[in-house]
Amino acid sequence: GTTLTDRPLAALMEPPHVAAVVDASVGYWTNIVGRPNRLRFRLRTTTAVRATGALIVRGPPGYIGAPKCTAISTDPSTDTRMQQVREQLAEYEDLLFLQGTREQALGK
Repeated sequence: GTTLTDRPLAALMEPPHVAAVVDASVGYWTNIVGRPNRLRFRLRTTTAVRATGALIVRGPPGYIGAPKCTAISTDPSTDTRMQQVREQLAEYEDLLFLQGTREQALGK
């Protein structure tokens, strides 16, 4: 089935909201009112947006946008990058500890 009642082990989860948007910019082809235009949004989020997630962009009254936009490329969020840096730092600290232990064992 396709409904939650038909699928007893299914779950519906609310995704986390993006905490902040940084380094945002908007590019466009023309600034002439009424002319078809192509907009390009570039931004970074501090919260990871999963591949199944979405970013909602609302335009001003009267704005008609494409029904669906596609991300051209994605970079890891700031949270993801910070987690990666923390993991690398922990690995480095482990190596330093191991080196210190070896030096103590050798009497250095």
